[in-house]
Amino acid sequence: MSIDPYAVFVMGLALVLLSLLVLYSAMWRKGENQRVQQTQRLVTVVQCGKDIRIRNYMEGDYVGKTVGDECDEGSPMVIGIYRE
Repeated sequence: MSIDPYAVFVMGLALVLLSLLVLYSAMWRKGENQRVQQTQRLVTVVQCGKDIRIRNYMEGDYVGKTVGDECDEGSPMVIGIYRE
């Protein structure tokens, strides 16, 4: 009983192609996740009386925080934080 060299070659080639497919799909998923994270930015919604402004998120912002921005009607307050 001998092993057919053609069958060994075909099995080896199939194994290499399968491993390349797995590697390619893993790299594609990682790149897709990075693109999604780069396109979204974190913003803070600040309410000043009846006026609502959106500004870039700053470390330490939380809902209910009174921010130091100037406001004609009372003190400005963070009312929301989300990704755009």
